[in-house]
Order: sequence, then structure tokens, then C-alpha cells
Amino acid sequence: MQKKHPLEGTLASGEAKTIVMPKTVPLYNDGGTITLSNEANQKVDGVSYTKAQAKKEEGSWLVF
Repeated sequence: MQKKHPLEGTLASGEAKTIVMPKTVPLYNDGGTITLSNEANQKVDGVSYTKAQAKKEEGSWLVF
């Protein structure tokens, strides 16, 4: 099931940003994909994470 979390403002090319996901948008323990979409709902970028990365302590940072 895909859940969405809108972001405020803009994200420049190459910019680093910390995004805290609300509990309503969980990251699954088996790994998965996070997609960045524009206002027209077109995919701009995406990253995947593994089961091993997902097993980190809750609240840990995951850098892509």
C-alpha cells in the first residue's frame, strides 16, 4: 500500500534535507522504495532501502 507525505517548499538539486516521517507513513521492515514526486504526481527521483537498513533502531537516520 502506498502512502503519501507532502513536503513543504522546494528541494534543490543536490540539496540534503532531513525528513521525519509521521507514523501514518511507515517504512516497512522488509525494505522498500521511497519515491519523490512533483506536484503533477510525476516521479522525480527514488531510492530503495533493504531489510538490513530497515532493522535499525526506531528513530535512526537512514542516509541515501
